[in-house]
Amino acid sequence: FPRWQFQADAIYSSPLVVDDLVYVGSSDHRVYALDATTGALVWTFETNGWVESSPALCNDSIVIGSNDRHVYALDAKTGTLRWERELDSGIFTTPAVADSSIYVGTLSGCFYNLDATTGSIRWLVPVGATIKTSAAVGQDIVCIGDWAGHFRAFTDSRSEDLPPVGGQP
Repeated sequence: FPRWQFQADAIYSSPLVVDDLVYVGSSDHRVYALDATTGALVWTFETNGWVESSPALCNDSIVIGSNDRHVYALDAKTGTLRWERELDSGIFTTPAVADSSIYVGTLSGCFYNLDATTGSIRWLVPVGATIKTSAAVGQDIVCIGDWAGHFRAFTDSRSEDLPPVGGQP
């Protein structure tokens, strides 16, 4: 039996648990923060689209994408908007956080590096196919796959596109 239950619309977002809070997005256009012990609503933030992206922790902010074309950085304790950045299309991917960068792909096939403090776009690379996979960061590279079957690795600091694994795009 569940310890507690919270009712929202359809949940496609994977939850994130940090300290005493659980964060999750919903198809009702909201991001929720729930008390991890009781399931009580702590705060909610409303977007203008489905939230299928899963939340990521970046310092003391929750970063999450929405189908409304925006990436949001929310104060983890209060849900107050710190910044938002409109991108070229909807975001289903979980933002990947590394140092001062946030990496996210869009449904129209653009891959972005955003400044973690301001949300400003550092660079973007159009890859030409829908991105629904979340990026992985490590060893000074950022890796992403797309619906056309290409797997790409980018350097962490610039948009140098390395050849896809397994051949040419």
